[in-house]
Amino acid sequence: MKNLINNQKSLMISSLNENKLPEISYAPFVMIDKDIYVYLSKAANHYYNLANDKNCSVMIIEDEKDSKTIFARKRVSFECEATKLENADGAIYNKFDEVHDSSMMMVLKTLDFD
Repeated sequence: MKNLINNQKSLMISSLNENKLPEISYAPFVMIDKDIYVYLSKAANHYYNLANDKNCSVMIIEDEKDSKTIFARKRVSFECEATKLENADGAIYNKFDEVHDSSMMMVLKTLDFD
């Protein structure tokens, strides 16, 4: 499981909209210790869904091109409670820079991402 988590850069995230209907999308993530951090755009529905209902589910799944069979891709799912970080720790940003390319993260920091 640790190898899968360390080799993927995005996860699937399922959240509930204002009508309590499920919506799924994906987001870049990093994991530090046992905490999962996602970088969300205010243009994404799940940004607002999670602001209204902190309960969500995430799945990290092996890329199709790396799987031996499409029906048995390695994957792990977690039921989560989302918390918006107003002032994220520098270690979190450093981890995003390390995993997702610091120049790309610099661009995202100037946009509407949280």
